[in-house]
Order: sequence, then C-alpha cells, then structure tokens
Amino acid sequence: MKSNKKVKLICEIEKNGDKIQMNVSPKMLSLDDPLSTVNHGNMDIRFTFRICQKAFASAQFSSTIQTVYSVLNDILKVGKSTCGC
Repeated sequence: MKSNKKVKLICEIEKNGDKIQMNVSPKMLSLDDPLSTVNHGNMDIRFTFRICQKAFASAQFSSTIQTVYSVLNDILKVGKSTCGC
C-alpha cells in the first residue's frame, strides 16, 4: 500500500511578540505539501504571514549563499506584490 505522506526534517521558527521559538524535528507531510518535494541540494522555505497567505520559494544553486539569497529575494518580491506584508 502506497503512503500519501513523506517524512521530512523541518525547521520551524515562530515569533510571538518578543519571543522567538525554534524547533527542528521530522514531520509527516502530505504529498500535496510543497515541502514534501524537497530533495538533497534544494533549499525551500515557507513563510506564513499574519496579514496574508503563505508564500513558498525554492532554489538550487552550487553555493549556500546563492541559495539563501535567491529564496529570501523571492519571498520579499512575493510579499510586496501580493499582500503588502
């Protein structure tokens, strides 16, 4: 029987007021979750904004710095264009 879920190591960071909570643990993700498609060499990030919907970006580059820059740049563009976050 084929499972409709994948196990992925997920880092969650949440800010509530002045407190920042971080957690890294394996999570069961449904196959329709964009994070379930992450494979070795990919960098993916999903932001959930208080005043708008979720934003997801994915990148794969030869260096970590290029990957992080690309993902954060995409998130800033999405935030500005879709909800003014």
